[in-house]
Amino acid sequence: MKILPNGIKKLRDSFAQGNPRSRLIKKNIAFSAIIKGASVGINILFIPMVISYVSPVKFGVWVTLCSIVGWLNFFDIGLGNGLRNRFAESKARGDFQEARILVSTTYALLALFILCVWTVFFFVNQYLDWSVILNVSGDMAGELSRVVLIFFSCVCVTLVLKTVNTLLIADQEPSKAALNDLLGQILALIVIALLTQFTHGSLLYISIALGLSPILVLLPATFLYFHSGYAFCSPNFSTIRLSYGYGLARLGVQFFIIQTSAIILFQTSNIVITQVTGPLGVTVYNIDYKYFITLNSLFMIIVAPVWSSFTDAYTKGDFDWMHRILRKLNLIWLFSIPILLAMLAISNLVFEVLSRNTVKVPLTNSLYMALYVLGYNLLVINIYIINGIGKVKLQLYINIVLCILYIPVAYSLCRVLGIDGVIISNIIVTSVHLFFSRKQVTMLLNRTADGIWNK
Repeated sequence: MKILPNGIKKLRDSFAQGNPRSRLIKKNIAFSAIIKGASVGINILFIPMVISYVSPVKFGVWVTLCSIVGWLNFFDIGLGNGLRNRFAESKARGDFQEARILVSTTYALLALFILCVWTVFFFVNQYLDWSVILNVSGDMAGELSRVVLIFFSCVCVTLVLKTVNTLLIADQEPSKAALNDLLGQILALIVIALLTQFTHGSLLYISIALGLSPILVLLPATFLYFHSGYAFCSPNFSTIRLSYGYGLARLGVQFFIIQTSAIILFQTSNIVITQVTGPLGVTVYNIDYKYFITLNSLFMIIVAPVWSSFTDAYTKGDFDWMHRILRKLNLIWLFSIPILLAMLAISNLVFEVLSRNTVKVPLTNSLYMALYVLGYNLLVINIYIINGIGKVKLQLYINIVLCILYIPVAYSLCRVLGIDGVIISNIIVTSVHLFFSRKQVTMLLNRTADGIWNK
């Protein structure tokens, strides 16, 4: 009878050990593990539910459409990541007035930018033939145009509201941001379940359900946080300082270019596949991708708090702490390898369940995808440390070069090797990135970085 209390006591003591920064990371990991576990479960339920609702081909169309419209999530001209670093620095210095100015200015600039983007898209969308872009029957052109406009509009609103998540992450509270995302997923799953019972398969209904769900969660969450724990930095028209826009944008624009190139590197796979193999190929790729990327989602539970924690540590010059955390992260990555091998061993069985025996995923797809996720997880460790420290210029240049080369390479390999070719292209990109990022992290933490490595 004493084993359980002792075990609980040891667990409690382990969370109480270390400096405040380490204790906060542990707390976030614990809560995020629960939240991410629920999120993974929802994603597992979501795939077969949507496939049965709209058919495998239309599911591929929807996934490709989400990839295209989802690009907007990165198009905040880097203001989100600029705020993430600058807010963490202001909080570390105890300058709460500057923190409030940064939050107010970010909301103002982001809302203005998104309004301009939406206005341009509203007029351009009338002249786009989405049936050609998505390689489907011309009969769907009118429906797809409406679907894209509705979903795009919802994503625009969501992007502004997600600033509260950025603030939570900057304050080393990523588990709270993850909870907001989870609540949005739960709401979307409930609505999709109702749609399957009371309506016939409709991409229009799915776009409304998935577009509005995060808005209905983030809007009340924003009011709640800014009237409670974050009242000290709640946005206000009187604290908007456009002069601070330069400080946000100077680092933010670099993040924006990195994000834009990352979209090309990691988000155009669906477009390449649908153009070469058709929408059904996108479905095959995404079932494989969503299964193995689950390990990345779990891995991010541990890595997510690192960004802002390293901003805090670097601002305070705590290099010993940074070295310790990096060693622990690399060790955790090694422990993830047997988990990935186990996932590979049961992948066929999982795919049969997810697709309800309607989609077959070749073994080679799974092998390459497992390698890609393994390398990507290691890359994320180093990129988050670099981003937290704010020395991103080298990353920017590498991304630009790789994104110029990626599409022609991925397209050529896809024509020769099919879906395998696209995944191999992703592996190549990840490997190049990993080589340079690991070298830069080593130099930064050893305080030997100079030139481009320290910018």
